[in-house]
This record gives sequence, C-alpha cells and structure tokens, in this order.
Amino acid sequence: MKTSRREVLRLMVIGAGTLPVLGLAGCGGGGGPSCNDTSGLSASDADFRRAQGYVERSTREGRSCSTCNFYTAAAPDACGSCSVVRGPINPAGYCNLWVARPT
Repeated sequence: MKTSRREVLRLMVIGAGTLPVLGLAGCGGGGGPSCNDTSGLSASDADFRRAQGYVERSTREGRSCSTCNFYTAAAPDACGSCSVVRGPINPAGYCNLWVARPT
C-alpha cells in the first residue's frame, strides 16, 4: 500500500502532538504528585479549598505550599497536608492563605 505525502505529513503532525504528553508520562507528569483528589472531603471542605484558590502549581515566585507555615510534608514525591486547607496538598501548590514559614 502506497502512502501519499499528505497522509505522511498528517500522521507526523498528529504524532508530534502526542509526543510531549508521552514524554511527561514517562517522567511523572512534569514534576511532583497530583493532589487534586478531593473525593474524601465534605462538600464544605471542598468548597473552602476552592474558595481559597488552591492550585497544584504556584505561579507566585517564592510562594508554594512547601514554603508555607501551614504545610506538613509527606514522603518525597507525595502529597502533603495543610493545617488550614483539607485534602491532599501538592508541595508546589499555592492558595490565598499562604504564610511564610518562620526562619
């Protein structure tokens, strides 16, 4: 079966779009655990978490859950916990309640 150049190019474009995803899957999804499973939380705890703007990846330089006074680390590459926001907490995450850990 002969394949046209157009078909080869189409397959290359499709393949190029999936390579970054496959590459991330091989290295743990881009760094760190996924801590979005809130299925064990009450509705009010899940609402509070959302209201505080919890995100898996902080966009604020120098401010992440791992540097917050309320964060408690777990095993490496595992979700930690927070004394204010319930549920699994990503060390690279952030929320509006962030307070610098005393030095």
